[in-house]
Amino acid sequence: IVYGKREHLEGFTPYKVEPAKDVAPGRWETGTQSFEALAGLIAAVDYIAAISELDDSHSRREKLAAAFAITKQHEMALSKYFLTRLADYPSIKLFGINDLERVANRTPTFALTFEDVEPRVVSEFLGKQHICVWDGNFYAQGLCKQLGVLETGGVVRIGCMHYNTIEELDKVFDLFDQLLKN
Repeated sequence: IVYGKREHLEGFTPYKVEPAKDVAPGRWETGTQSFEALAGLIAAVDYIAAISELDDSHSRREKLAAAFAITKQHEMALSKYFLTRLADYPSIKLFGINDLERVANRTPTFALTFEDVEPRVVSEFLGKQHICVWDGNFYAQGLCKQLGVLETGGVVRIGCMHYNTIEELDKVFDLFDQLLKN
């Protein structure tokens, strides 16, 4: 997606195929539009709007605003729950905001290291239990080096979304218990 003010979009010369229009925004198309991507974008917007559970008397914009508010509230609740439970695990180190009063200032994504357990071991263990997490440096090699975790495999990253539940987080912590017992 290219976004810009019309005067800027018309002021630059884009690389484009010859028959493409020479008027913004079409002049920025490098060929035939990706109708599949456009259909996917519309479906994604409609999906997000549906989270609001507002009826069709509301505009799409109102539905999206309500959906984002609901999503933020749910993700903040998941973050608070995760951070509260994580406090019971002194052998797991969290990188980032862990203050429950400031949970609104963070995303519900958590970077963790486990004492005496490499990130890859953690992610493979959880993966075998159908819990999708990631491990590594996530292209932030400099940061991981400064944090002192680059040589040991980086961090385990756990992310929550609007469709995740407290019960799923309980399962993650049950698996932490199993992993840390071994």
